[in-house]
Amino acid sequence: MIFRWFSAVVLALICNAALSQASAAPTMEPIRKEVTFHLAGSNEDTVNGVLTTPATLQDEKAPAIVLLHHGGGWQNTQTRQYAEALSKAGYATLELILFNTGDEKMAKPSMYLPHVYGALKFLSKQPYVDAKRIAVSGGSYGGLLTILTATDWAYEQYGAPEHIRFAAHAAFYPMCWAINYFVVKKPGTPDVPGTVYDKYTGAPVKIYAGSEDDYDGRDPKACDNLVLALPEDQRSAFSVRVFQGATHGWDHQRNSTFYEKIACKGKGCYNTNTTDAKITAEGIEDLKEFLKTAMPK
Repeated sequence: MIFRWFSAVVLALICNAALSQASAAPTMEPIRKEVTFHLAGSNEDTVNGVLTTPATLQDEKAPAIVLLHHGGGWQNTQTRQYAEALSKAGYATLELILFNTGDEKMAKPSMYLPHVYGALKFLSKQPYVDAKRIAVSGGSYGGLLTILTATDWAYEQYGAPEHIRFAAHAAFYPMCWAINYFVVKKPGTPDVPGTVYDKYTGAPVKIYAGSEDDYDGRDPKACDNLVLALPEDQRSAFSVRVFQGATHGWDHQRNSTFYEKIACKGKGCYNTNTTDAKITAEGIEDLKEFLKTAMPK
């Protein structure tokens, strides 16, 4: 009887200690919250975003990344899955809310440069962020914007003050044919010079493309050809990974087909987005490896 009583008491004490430790243990989920900050060069205009910080911050400052959504808008965004994966890997992430839906009249990518550089400045001021290790990444429309932010012209016109620079740029399915057109033809616009894509900061730029992307005419060489069209002294900063069988928007988490006048390399055709969880996961893992190499401690 005494032995049974003693065993029961010991077991109860062990269970209580385990429960106490479990309740005292901090959550391992990242902390996600909405934030508002100023556009670069403005003390009045603001932009909204969602900031996600790692659950546990180490003694050294954390790297960070700005995430840009596609043309479908924030309400259909693909950025949250990247924020969740990267924050668990130790990154602070900031998803920008540029416009809510694709039905809204979205501006040209260049018009959002103050928003992106404002995000860069905002992150650089956070006490737990390493200002020298902040990257930017986006898909489709956000991918175009990601590459544009790597140009010298963009920094000179809209860049954050105090010479803050993005340390790396990762563009997912950015419609390489369209950028190639501007590189070769140099048409220019009233707000963007024809030479905008001629010179870059030198920070690493990685392009992720799908071999079956209708915007690029299902040409698996479209992004490689873009890099080859760049001035020779600028190409070394660029790298390309093509996912075989991937369509445009493989990470959108929903399938869709719609007519797009700028698809098929500007000829116009139906574009199909087919979600592929496997390729999405591979892309996220590759992105983490790219950032680790591009932004070493």
